[in-house]
Amino acid sequence: MEEQPNGYVSELKSELNEMLEVVVLPEEFETHEQCIYKVPQMIRQDNPQAYTPRIIAIGPFHSPRGSVSDNNNLNEMEKLKLKYLKGFLNRTNLCVDDLVFKVQEWENKIRNCYAGPVSFDSKDFLKIIIVDACFIIEFFS
Repeated sequence: MEEQPNGYVSELKSELNEMLEVVVLPEEFETHEQCIYKVPQMIRQDNPQAYTPRIIAIGPFHSPRGSVSDNNNLNEMEKLKLKYLKGFLNRTNLCVDDLVFKVQEWENKIRNCYAGPVSFDSKDFLKIIIVDACFIIEFFS
């Protein structure tokens, strides 16, 4: 059966609107906020290299910040992330103060996304989140 070009659009809109009527937004639904997990040790022990970042680490679980990393690739990527952060700031006309202020407001919410404790103090945690978030935004834009 051949349909007119775009003849299905109104039907599609109607179906999507109907589907969305019953959807509850994540921030309105009382669920467990944790969504970032470590690979369980039981799984990791069989092949630890498969679960250890070798080129880039995002977030506090594998961050080389605050520790001396033997992985030169991770350390080099940390330098590259700073270039992306600077690019983000230049592109958006924001300043470091703006980022720190906003992410500091969200710190508890961000920490609650991690299953298990994050061992970094506020200063180091915020630094990791700001640098990594801006890197991701710039990398994909």
